[in-house]
Amino acid sequence: MKKKSNPIPDAIKPIWRALAFVQAGNGLAFGLYLFTFGPWFFDHFGGNANAATAMMLTSILLGVRQGGVAVLEAPTGAIADAIGRVHAVTWSWCFRVFFFVGLASLSLCTSISIAFVCGVLASIAYSLSYTFYSGALSAWTVDSCKQIDPSFEYGILLSKGHSINLWGQFLGGILGMCFFLQGITHVAYIIGALLSFVVMAYCMQEMPETPGIAFLGLKGTFISALRRIGERLAAAGVLLKKMPTLASLIFVYAAMLFLVNVVDYFWPLAVREELGISDRQYLWLGFLSVLCLTRIFGARGMLTLLRRVKHLPILQQRIALRRWLTGLCFISSTAVVGLGWNNYNGHASFVAVMCVVLTVALTYGFLVPCFETLLNHYIPAEYATSRATILSFGSLARSALLLILSVPAGGHSSSTTTRGWLVPASLVIISALIARFVLKRTERRAIVADVLPTTETPT
Repeated sequence: MKKKSNPIPDAIKPIWRALAFVQAGNGLAFGLYLFTFGPWFFDHFGGNANAATAMMLTSILLGVRQGGVAVLEAPTGAIADAIGRVHAVTWSWCFRVFFFVGLASLSLCTSISIAFVCGVLASIAYSLSYTFYSGALSAWTVDSCKQIDPSFEYGILLSKGHSINLWGQFLGGILGMCFFLQGITHVAYIIGALLSFVVMAYCMQEMPETPGIAFLGLKGTFISALRRIGERLAAAGVLLKKMPTLASLIFVYAAMLFLVNVVDYFWPLAVREELGISDRQYLWLGFLSVLCLTRIFGARGMLTLLRRVKHLPILQQRIALRRWLTGLCFISSTAVVGLGWNNYNGHASFVAVMCVVLTVALTYGFLVPCFETLLNHYIPAEYATSRATILSFGSLARSALLLILSVPAGGHSSSTTTRGWLVPASLVIISALIARFVLKRTERRAIVADVLPTTETPT
């Protein structure tokens, strides 16, 4: 019988089961709205009949959503480090229920102003849901593995969990797009609300809290909770100041996620401009399927890389991860720049849009587990109690970029939206260059530190 290449130890299996269930639910819920809520807002704000206003309001909602994430990301990460990561993940699913209810309620709105108010409330609920989830689940996974079995490579669990998340996005995306093409998108959002409630109940009952770390829990006093939150925020800030390596990783991750979010939010509008909907439904579903499978392929690529380098010294693992991370960011951002330039010259086409979106999707599949693994490799053990807070800074920076630049990044209409993608693509190129320089300098110092003690000769 063939032996498994990377069996999960029995002690880690309860962590893996909980992670797999929550990531599957998150992916399915994410897919139900990811590929439809941009057009859903656009159509309820006037659509093609008033394209400029509809695009502006849609971009504003993107800014509101990510502005909320920018404001809440660090505090909610600190809350997770103070009261417990499982509590934070549970709350995120509670707010996810309200988010889906807000999306579904747009179908009942009778005016653009009412629809916009519902969109704002849904965006705020999304911000709370995302920020309580972001960082907390990864920190829970990493510290649980470190406490239970320090020799186990937690990056494998992060990559496998991300892969399951992307399979959920695939299934949820197909389901959500089918409802969208049939004109009953609100049904997908109602399903999303019910699914979120089920996962919330699971987290409350089945997820074990991280062993070995003393959290306040929900019974702690308000003053002690505030004090603990402040301590976690201060510790994370001090570490980022001391280690430019972490800051550069967060910068490139934030810029690339900015690009991914803009492409995810607006590619259905760009493709609809080229294809229409009613007579090309099979192309919509086919493209969506290929897009999701490309993301999964990227995540599996990250898992394969980890399996190849897991037995190498930690420095060699860092070098390999850095090369793949910055290399893929360069490739995808350059492809987006080429698409935007072609759009300016009137040469954009469905094939060009499809190739660029798939390139960005491949990078995204690899990006999340690669960033989380590499960042956690650099976080010192004494800062483990601030891990969720540190991880949340990546989403905070990404959301700040979206808040400031969402309107120009979206373009002025569905036909020119790919021109706006030049804004995040340029930031990715700049940040990847900075990260490559900073990380290589850190790696050279580590190599020198390892070599010098063995090459010194007595005087």
